[in-house]
Amino acid sequence: PYWGSNEEYRKLLKTAKTLSPGTNPDDLQYLLDHIDVDNYFDYMIFEAFFANTDTGNIRYYKIPGEKWRWILYDLDYGLFDSKANGIRNILNPKGTGVGNQIDNTLIVKLMESPEMRDKFLRRFGEIFQQLTTPVMLAQIEECYQLLEPEMNMHFERWASLNLKSISSDQPQTVDGCMRYWNTRVDRLRNVVKKRPTFCWDQVKEWFNLSDAQMLSYFGPRPEIPADAV
Repeated sequence: PYWGSNEEYRKLLKTAKTLSPGTNPDDLQYLLDHIDVDNYFDYMIFEAFFANTDTGNIRYYKIPGEKWRWILYDLDYGLFDSKANGIRNILNPKGTGVGNQIDNTLIVKLMESPEMRDKFLRRFGEIFQQLTTPVMLAQIEECYQLLEPEMNMHFERWASLNLKSISSDQPQTVDGCMRYWNTRVDRLRNVVKKRPTFCWDQVKEWFNLSDAQMLSYFGPRPEIPADAV
């Protein structure tokens, strides 16, 4: 199998920087010929919805005769802060990720095209309306029930070796680690109660959309549950 090369990918980025896909159909076609846009949009939408602030660990590939595709990978900093502006993070013209150091030319250029922007928002809305708070809470609970019986044994083995340089506030005792882990799961539950609302607002503001447009793309603005803190 052939997974593409860094040289190829950098050539794509270099060429993309010179294009005007919002006004030149040939420029847009160049991007569509080289990028699996359906796959790429799904990838970027999940990065934006989960508000991953560390987007530098990227996995992408291509095989002969096909287009570049992306693999959703490393969302450790996703769903950490419900107010983190995921849409701004992926579309910031200065770049994305920590210190805006990661090149995001492809998504920025695609958003110059009204056709691609509409496609992106429609797909975002489809995914958004499936990632509701009840759906995410149910998934968290399923994972919690799977992991919880193993965690005490895990911390008996590893708690004393927790590195303060990596996790400064994490205890080094079994009981302390169990309490810490449960507080972090509770934090995650609280984030997913609020994230859909903040995401809805962030998309509306970034794209300067009306309430009617947001309703068409994303459905009604979700209400933050009363038990969110």
